[in-house]
Amino acid sequence: MVDKETNRAVFAETKPDFVDLLLSFFTLPMGTITRLVSKLSSPTAIGCMKNLYNSVETLPQYHFKTRACKNIMLLRPLSHPTISVDYRNVVTFADIKGVFVKGGLIASYIVTDDLPVTYASMDNWLSLFSKLGVGNSSNLEERTVNIGLQTPLQLLNRSLSSSSPMTDVFLCKEDRKPSGSVKIEMLETSRHQNKKDVASQSKKVMVKLMYRKSNKKVMYTEANEDFVNMLFSFLTISPGSVEHMFNETSSMVSIDNLYMSIENLSTDDHMKTQECKTLLAQPKLSPYLGCENQLLPIEEELPLIYVCHCSKYVIIYDTESIKTKAVADKNIVKLWNPKCGGT
Repeated sequence: MVDKETNRAVFAETKPDFVDLLLSFFTLPMGTITRLVSKLSSPTAIGCMKNLYNSVETLPQYHFKTRACKNIMLLRPLSHPTISVDYRNVVTFADIKGVFVKGGLIASYIVTDDLPVTYASMDNWLSLFSKLGVGNSSNLEERTVNIGLQTPLQLLNRSLSSSSPMTDVFLCKEDRKPSGSVKIEMLETSRHQNKKDVASQSKKVMVKLMYRKSNKKVMYTEANEDFVNMLFSFLTISPGSVEHMFNETSSMVSIDNLYMSIENLSTDDHMKTQECKTLLAQPKLSPYLGCENQLLPIEEELPLIYVCHCSKYVIIYDTESIKTKAVADKNIVKLWNPKCGGT
């Protein structure tokens, strides 16, 4: 629904597929987001993430434990949901409707321009019109838009820096040209992490700062591998982890609103399962992506262990006949740790 006077997207009524698309942003590691949005003509600079990503790209290989640490774990990190897919049941996936929110023929959701999501109901419609101050409905015009191949990436890009990503993407307003940066504000540490939990699992890291006395601006830092590992680990965490640590105040307005929608959507009526809700709101690191000295309060998922069941037939010879017998065996298969040598 578009306001004709201001040419802005007021809200959208959509099916669960579009909501699943928006919520999937919380499952992507920051390294993957940085790599994807950099391909756009006007990419958003997420703080210093681009500089951090470029540092990994240009740093010589011998500084990393293995090639996989650089080329896979940091430059192309996989999210925990990607690794945890149970491929044994892949033939049944096509029968499942939706990913995170419940679908159906009549199910619909309301998404406003700055990305709060709620289910469509009469009460929510009235509340929305009152909140947006829509008094003259004649100014509103209904439009149907198509989601192209580049639309999800454009929405992801604009949601990181804009408070009106749907207007920016679907209406392509010239006066809403991407600003190209996200301002990251420093918040009180006590608001977004439990100091005792972090301190009990990690040790202190000491760094040397060189700064100008005149303006007290840091010029550079001399640090050991623990501090560098912490910086590089920013590429492996997802926006969901950032929102959880910062209590929904990450300075990315649209992402904050979208994250709060997860809590507001009921598990019984709207979210598929509590597991889906937890996966989005409190995502874990993929196996082996955590640091030895983990300074961020983010839990690492345990690696999956597979049991490979094998069977073979053996020929048994005796004095009277030749018989065959099935012999069963099983082997334990574990995920390989990319930080180990050999790559």
